[in-house]
Amino acid sequence: MRQSAHPHRQAEGPTVGEMVEEVVNIVTGLGIALLPLLVFAVPGAVLLVPVLLLALPLAIAAAALAAAYLLVRSIRGRPQ
Repeated sequence: MRQSAHPHRQAEGPTVGEMVEEVVNIVTGLGIALLPLLVFAVPGAVLLVPVLLLALPLAIAAAALAAAYLLVRSIRGRPQ
């Protein structure tokens, strides 16, 4: 066995590759564990899309009214 004049210390923490491997393992495990929820998620998404499309015009109208209200309130000032 050959030794160098300057001993090299071993890295105490995990390497980047080991950390990436752990993250991939955790994400894969979560994906597999959550697969049964797909049965409920697909119908929920199908029902949610029309609700969001119906709520979008209401949200735009509310934002426009709020902006107009705040503009008028800032121009008129507060009563004393």
